[in-house]
Amino acid sequence: MINLTKSVFRKRSLTIAAFMTVLIASAPAYNLVATYLGAKAGSGSFTRESSNGNVVKKMAAILYIKGVSSYVNDETTYDSRGAISKDVLIDKRAGTNVSLTTTMSSKGAQVTGIVNGKKISRFVDIPLDERTANASNLWWITIRPKLGTVVVASVFDVQTSTWKVNTITYKADQKITIDNKQVLAHRIFIRSRTDQQEIWEDNNGNLLKFVSGPLVLKKQ
Repeated sequence: MINLTKSVFRKRSLTIAAFMTVLIASAPAYNLVATYLGAKAGSGSFTRESSNGNVVKKMAAILYIKGVSSYVNDETTYDSRGAISKDVLIDKRAGTNVSLTTTMSSKGAQVTGIVNGKKISRFVDIPLDERTANASNLWWITIRPKLGTVVVASVFDVQTSTWKVNTITYKADQKITIDNKQVLAHRIFIRSRTDQQEIWEDNNGNLLKFVSGPLVLKKQ
């Protein structure tokens, strides 16, 4: 999904595993509430659409952090291998106006769009040792992982045009409070060399809670 503290979103590589020839149930859009250091800091939304082996996850947020307002909208499509096939990112905040579309191929990432009024177009090769498939993005959609399952996958960071390696661990099942109700959630740790995130998902693979440093997004 996305790591909101840097862009304010920077992305976990969300993905799929195994081609499906039947429709996979989609998730209706629902609202998210954002807090920063415990204080309300904005709102967002999450939607998942799935069909014929492809999964599209959409997340949007309007945030107000340390006196700076920002708007981020990210739509990511994952192919049958669990690799990102397309990403569309809009990031607007003080001094930044980004609109980028990234299309993946077997050779690399083609990034096109506008950054602060300037058109850009660049191609970034996939390093030979990179693994772009990431089955964790199909967890509870088409895959039921065992507790403790670990996936190591490469993620393309659209804003920096670089690849990084994420380690994704299915850490625990625990009850969390959502809209004043206790619900069972799957807790997932995502670590890279530079940052760490935690995500809680429901039994259908939908986002319930996202934590990146002092920033928290939670289903409302």
